Amino acid sequence: MSLLVLGGGGAVGSAIVRRAAAAGLDVHAVLRPSTDPIRLDPCHTVVTIHRLDIADTARLTEVVEQVRPRHVVAAAFPAHPATGWDADQRGATAGAVIGNLLSTSEALRSAGGDVRFVLLGSLMVYGRGGRSRHPDHPTRPQTFRGALKAAESALAFQFAEETGTEFVELRLGSVYGPFQPRRRLITELMRTALLGERLRVVAEPVLRDWIHFDDVAGACLVATDAKRSRSPLVAHVASGEVHSLRDIVSIAERVVGRPLAHDEPSKAIDRYGDVEPALLAPPEEFDWRPTVTLDDGIAEYWDWARSPIGRHYLLDGAVR
Repeated sequence: MSLLVLGGGGAVGSAIVRRAAAAGLDVHAVLRPSTDPIRLDPCHTVVTIHRLDIADTARLTEVVEQVRPRHVVAAAFPAHPATGWDADQRGATAGAVIGNLLSTSEALRSAGGDVRFVLLGSLMVYGRGGRSRHPDHPTRPQTFRGALKAAESALAFQFAEETGTEFVELRLGSVYGPFQPRRRLITELMRTALLGERLRVVAEPVLRDWIHFDDVAGACLVATDAKRSRSPLVAHVASGEVHSLRDIVSIAERVVGRPLAHDEPSKAIDRYGDVEPALLAPPEEFDWRPTVTLDDGIAEYWDWARSPIGRHYLLDGAVR
């Protein structure tokens, strides 16, 4: 079974590539020409890498026609700027997100409908509501990033309806794990621990539903199993519980064995917003459940952070 992962060099995409390669799938990863393949170690020797810009419709179509994948996972999404988006960045980012999806849609037409398209969405599309989230709830994003994910979702649904393409959207909670980009809380806590320093954390609690990369990768493999999922399908890939940023700091401090938070809080504004707990689909619709607890996930991250590749990534800034 062939699997094409768009954004296969990113933090989430590479986790999917590694898991699929370990399962013996014929895996093809699309990476930007400038992307460092470090996240694909040690599986890069058994994975076919295609270097191109996803927005290049002609080139992406060539790859789809060459590979003839049975499943395509869209895991590419622009990173969040450290200081937020200004007007020009908003326009460029929105253009890139929509352009990538439109290019992907056109490329998949060449597969003649014989493909399952899996989109990695986000729980941020719901915004605040004070209740557990169900896939049937309306999307009312509270942040710019959430609005982009909602737009991406709507366009993907329209494409699937228009072409009869099998479609699954997995709406993710707050993902974390090895190779996570800089400026994310758990990554910065690991880096802080390695440096023997302390991190300023935002004062507000900020509640989120956290999910490990390994669980996301496992959910993607379930989504590619035609016997286990209907189309179209929206499923939540999350823990079903929320924890504050302070909870995360406390767990990390227990794992590392020393204080990590600075006495003075950060004055930065959290730009991701709260993510409320997600209701998981019943097994008859989507037979997946998380397997990595938050405590175990952070402990595993700390073990990785102290490995040679983890230290290189976190301290030398090999990949952003």
